[in-house]
Amino acid sequence: MDCAEKTPGAAPKPRRQRRCASCGSTDTKRDLIRFVRLKDGTVEVDPTGKKAGRGAYLCAKHECFVAARKKNKLGAALKVPLSPDRYDVLEHEFDRLCAAHGAQE
Repeated sequence: MDCAEKTPGAAPKPRRQRRCASCGSTDTKRDLIRFVRLKDGTVEVDPTGKKAGRGAYLCAKHECFVAARKKNKLGAALKVPLSPDRYDVLEHEFDRLCAAHGAQE
């Protein structure tokens, strides 16, 4: 049997699980929204989930973003200080992605 062939009845590949930086619940990467710290230290929302850099995930719920902002959990998870102005920009992008995320389900 060739190594590249799959065995019939083989178990499907498990989906990668990630933890929400705010509430601590776990879910698949696809169901969470990723934030990334780029090499230059800036933080942005990563809709593709593939940008290079340190990542942190939040549930696609506004409450999780608000709680993460209140306790600076995104800044702590990404190991970078985030200003209130930067949180405002991230919140706007997060809300836009949450709306799109909800429309897909």
